[in-house]
Amino acid sequence: MYKYLFKNNNVKKDPTNNSEPQKIISELTNYIRNENIFNYQVSHIFGRTKNIFLFEAPWNIAFVPKVMDPFTGHESTGVLQKEYKEKFQSHASKLYAEFIEEYNYLITRPDISEGILYYIDDLKKQRDVKEVLDFKNSVLAELSVIGTDTATISKKL
Repeated sequence: MYKYLFKNNNVKKDPTNNSEPQKIISELTNYIRNENIFNYQVSHIFGRTKNIFLFEAPWNIAFVPKVMDPFTGHESTGVLQKEYKEKFQSHASKLYAEFIEEYNYLITRPDISEGILYYIDDLKKQRDVKEVLDFKNSVLAELSVIGTDTATISKKL
């Protein structure tokens, strides 16, 4: 889909699903996990690790103390997790507002939302309905604006 949407044939899967973000944050901060910073992990503030824009965006990557994993991990749940995540993301949203606005503008461009529609319609002709629905839901979650839900694109689907 990214090849179709962005005319980019050079999208590659990160082998560990975190090596590139670790490399980026290390280059920007001069901290290297388990060398000069310990008991921290690299985390995506707004998640969306299948989103080619957000996966390597420096403003979406942070060193988070491992002790906070119950509140920040993608498999964590509960009231405290929700409250912490909202505060953490709210703080990051203020700190990185300029970058988030630029990302939100990019992701809501008509050529992107219409391209997603066209791509999913084309998939419906080739794949199982449930598989396409699961893919559609994943795409809408990953390529949504930050600070809102998937309403921008999903209203058109």
